[in-house]
Amino acid sequence: GIFRVAFLVMLERTLGQFMRGAFQVDILRQPALDLAIKALAIVLVFTALLPAALAHGLELLLATLLLGRFVFWHPLKGFRRLDIGIMYLGYLAIVAQLLIDALPPPGATGWVGTVGVHVFTFGAMGLIVPAMIVRISKGHTGRKVSFEAMDKAVLWLMIAALVLRVVAPQLAPGAYLLWVSLAAAGWALAFAILAWEKASGLSAEEK
Repeated sequence: GIFRVAFLVMLERTLGQFMRGAFQVDILRQPALDLAIKALAIVLVFTALLPAALAHGLELLLATLLLGRFVFWHPLKGFRRLDIGIMYLGYLAIVAQLLIDALPPPGATGWVGTVGVHVFTFGAMGLIVPAMIVRISKGHTGRKVSFEAMDKAVLWLMIAALVLRVVAPQLAPGAYLLWVSLAAAGWALAFAILAWEKASGLSAEEK
């Protein structure tokens, strides 16, 4: 819940700048709506203390508000660029996690694995954090923010890891341990590439 609040605040503060810079469009920023979203997210930090029915109702309400706002954030334009589209995917992962937690699981057997947790960790954290590391490492050091081929490869790798961790087990549950292992390898490799790339870049600048 605390991480959800942090990501929602960060997305509000950054996506407007990204979309204005890339496409010269403004995303919807309605103070009352933005405040309601953040207030609900803060309340849901304490989900464990709330009656289950109330918690699920608040999760559904927050998901509905987020989806409603998303429509006015020009998603079709945002998805044209990987570096921005991946932020939108992270936003939708937050919505998906809320819906998965609030609604009854599908079918007789339900979800395979802890889907809600991993939609958030792989879908929100796993997609947004690498993209922001690239932006911050360049923009906050006075360099032009651009996603090179290796940066884009990292983002695609994280998208693949998300699919392997969340989607693949639902389609082929018998290979669950394989999917988990492949997703973990993808996560580790993506952050290893980022660490190597940024460390080597700093070393080159020092020289």
